[in-house]
Amino acid sequence: MPKRMYAVVGGRAKKIKKQYVVINGVAKKVKKMYAVVNGVTKQIFGGVDAGEVVFTASTEWTVPEGVTSIDIFCVGGGGGGGGNNTYTNANGSSWTSREGSAGAGGYAVTSRNVSVSDKQVLSVVIGAGGESGKSYDRYGSEIVGTANSASSVTAGSAGGTTGVYQNGQLCAASGGNGGYKYNNASGYYGVYARGADGGSGSGVGGNYTGSTNNGDKGTLSGSNGKNGGNGGKGWRTDTGADVGIPGTGQGTTTKAFGEDNGTLYSSAGTGGGANTGNGAWCGSSFNGASGIVIIRWSAQD
Repeated sequence: MPKRMYAVVGGRAKKIKKQYVVINGVAKKVKKMYAVVNGVTKQIFGGVDAGEVVFTASTEWTVPEGVTSIDIFCVGGGGGGGGNNTYTNANGSSWTSREGSAGAGGYAVTSRNVSVSDKQVLSVVIGAGGESGKSYDRYGSEIVGTANSASSVTAGSAGGTTGVYQNGQLCAASGGNGGYKYNNASGYYGVYARGADGGSGSGVGGNYTGSTNNGDKGTLSGSNGKNGGNGGKGWRTDTGADVGIPGTGQGTTTKAFGEDNGTLYSSAGTGGGANTGNGAWCGSSFNGASGIVIIRWSAQD
């Protein structure tokens, strides 16, 4: 918190904005002054030190005294994974897997040099992760998924928007889209669920059959994107062709404040992780990850 000093000029108290001291005949600006009060050194004049605050839940935040400009980094909630339709025989020797696609990562947005004022109250909203879809998963005669039939399988839902507001929007990042549910078309070759769009896009959902003796045959799932990248296409085991429509990422880094040394957020289909903005795996029993807000400011006189 900046400390202020006053002087009486013409019978009125005036705030001293700047002070100087002469050193070796040269006037130097005084940035900070300290005094010992009851044995404790305290700042009595000067500006604000650089700072940063991280928000993992929605709240209100009061701008520190003396801070007039901030950078804001927002990540939307990650998308929930799409539902699967899978079957494995009782001894685990053969299977069919019609997969949904994973949830996309939340979008990542940086707003720089946002003008604020002393003691201003900002509203911080953290987007929730999207809910994962229901899956019809069977092991022998037992249903182990969350859907009771193939017709009950659902797609994942999108993550929520994360933002900072004060008489309008200062920074906002949409949530990643939820993954698509499995493709119920007949056959396995070239049949797939498309990927979901977001901060990082998810890959094409696989659709294949297999056994311990013969391996997998059909369309295998594509890779999930990270750091603003797209998801991958599926792969046909019969022709070796890349197929499907992968999810599209935002095309720019999802690292904090868009900086190379920043923490990475918003990966698609990574299995969650609170306040990362990551999308959930397809067929997940958990949801996409919630978003995050980081506000920082540089030292200010």
